[in-house]
Amino acid sequence: MQFGQKIFLMSFVLIIIAINAMGISMINHNYESNIEKEIDKNMLQINNIMAEVENGIDNLSHIGNIYLKNEVHMEYYQEGKKLYTNFKTEYPRNRRQIVDRGR
Repeated sequence: MQFGQKIFLMSFVLIIIAINAMGISMINHNYESNIEKEIDKNMLQINNIMAEVENGIDNLSHIGNIYLKNEVHMEYYQEGKKLYTNFKTEYPRNRRQIVDRGR
């Protein structure tokens, strides 16, 4: 193998490694930013729900229906008593009940 061919192959390998490293870095950054966006969105939803709870349970049913359209389910308990839920049916509390219902 000639010296020029060796230089070409080494340069090609280094360029491929650099491109892969940049790609992995970009994917990692995108993943982390998406996680942060989801956390921020969920915190905003929780703050909205808590604000509605402070304004009264009647307003909570309106905001609960809006969240239900976006497939966000919630229940509100006060002193162990369920005051509000936007679930259409009772859902199983643990995995065992899910398995039992499936049989």
